Amino acid sequence: MASMRSEESYWRDPIAAWRDCCSWSRRCGDQFHASSNPVLRFVYGLWIARASTASVLTAALLFYGVQPAQDLFLQVGDKVHTTIVHWLLFYLVVVIAWVFPIYLSARWVLTRWNRLAAATQVRQTPVDAWVSRMVPPVLATACLLIILAGQIFAVNRAPSPINDSDSFRIAIDFGRDFHDACGPSGEGH
Repeated sequence: MASMRSEESYWRDPIAAWRDCCSWSRRCGDQFHASSNPVLRFVYGLWIARASTASVLTAALLFYGVQPAQDLFLQVGDKVHTTIVHWLLFYLVVVIAWVFPIYLSARWVLTRWNRLAAATQVRQTPVDAWVSRMVPPVLATACLLIILAGQIFAVNRAPSPINDSDSFRIAIDFGRDFHDACGPSGEGH
C-alpha cells in the first residue's frame, strides 16, 4: 500500500506521485477482478484493453456531441448506384481501419495480460476466459453501432428543405394564388 503523501510533496517528486497513482489503479483492478459480479469482471477486461476502450468511447463522444463529425454522414448523391458504392467503400474502410485494429488490439492485450499473469504471478490478476472472449467482439460491435448512431444523429439534425411552418405558409400562399387566379366565382380572369 502506498504511503499517503502531502500534495506539496507530489510537486517535488512526480515519480512518487505516478507510483501512488499506479498502485491505486492496480488495487482498483484487483478489487474488480476479485469481485464475484460478472459486470465488474467485464469492466476489468475493458480496463485491461483500455486503449481500444478509449478509442471506442472517444468516437462515441465525438459522434454524439460534435455536429461537424455527424455531418460527415450526410452524403448527398444524385444516383443510387454511386451512393451504394460510396457507403460500401465507407464501411469497408471503417472495418479495415478501425474495427479490425480495435478487435485485434483488445484480443492481443488480453491474451498477453493473461500470459504474463500466469508466468509471473506477481501483482497481476488474470482476466477470466469468458471476459477475454467477450471484450474484443463487444468493442468491435460498439464501433459499428457508434457509426450507425452517428448516421442517425446526422439524419435527425439535417436541415429539411421545408419545415412545418414553411409548408403551412406555402399552402396558404398557394390557396391565395389559386383563389386570385380563379376569381370569386371560380372562373379565371
